[in-house]
Amino acid sequence: MASYESRYGKPRSRTCYWPRRENKAKRAQALLDERAKRSTQEQWERLDYMFGIGQGATKERKRLFKLLPAVDQLMAATEGPNG
Repeated sequence: MASYESRYGKPRSRTCYWPRRENKAKRAQALLDERAKRSTQEQWERLDYMFGIGQGATKERKRLFKLLPAVDQLMAATEGPNG
């Protein structure tokens, strides 16, 4: 079987004419930039709005819970003398 280059006189191009990958990358970067602008509390409220209070995004909520300043104060106040 003849190669693409021998049939058409040029090497096969890997150029994608439907820039889906580039669009997805740009959208992902835009979402990351938007997320970086929000505070921990704002992100928590956004999750509540998107999924319902205390629903969905369990891993993200767990991560945010550790970052909330009020949680640090509460944990320090509830720890006993033995840590």
